[in-house]
Amino acid sequence: MLCLTLEVLIFGFHLLDASSQSGISSTYNEIGVPCEIPYDDGYIYGFFSQDNVKVGDIIVKDQEFSEITREGNFALLALPFDGILGLGFQEISVGKVTPVWYNMIEQGQILDKVFSLWLNKDPMAEKGGEIVFGGMDKRHFRGDHSYFPISQEGYWQIEVGDILLGNNTT
Repeated sequence: MLCLTLEVLIFGFHLLDASSQSGISSTYNEIGVPCEIPYDDGYIYGFFSQDNVKVGDIIVKDQEFSEITREGNFALLALPFDGILGLGFQEISVGKVTPVWYNMIEQGQILDKVFSLWLNKDPMAEKGGEIVFGGMDKRHFRGDHSYFPISQEGYWQIEVGDILLGNNTT
C-alpha cells in the first residue's frame, strides 16, 4: 500500500502590528513554555507564544504558536520561507496547541470545513502555489473533485493504489 502524507508550508507568516514602533504586536503574549518539534529528520526548538494571526484576509484571534529559536536540521536554513504553519490534527499537536485551522472554524472564519492546495507545475513562475481556506479556486482545476477517507488517524494521509506519470504506472 502506497500512502501520501501532506505537510503544508505557508510563506509570509507575520504577527499583526509587527511594524509598530515597538516592533511587538499590541496583542502579543509570550507564553514562554519551551518546545521541541520533530521536523523531517531533525528537530526545531523554541517556545510558545500567542497573538492574533493574519492568514490572507482571515484574522485568527489568540492563536498559540511556536517561536523558533534553533533549527536542528541545517537543511531548513536553506529553504526560502518565513515560517511553518501547521495544518495537522489536534491529536498530534505539539504541546496540545490548537492548530490554526481548528481556530479558524471555531471562530466562524470558515464556513466550509475545506482547504485546498494548488501547486504550480512551472518552477520558474512567480507564484509557486496557493492555499484556499473554506473552499477551492476553480481557476486551478477542471472536472469534479473526489473525496477519500484518511487512512491513518491524525494525518492527512490517504491510500493510493497507483500513480501514473505520463502513461507509466508506478
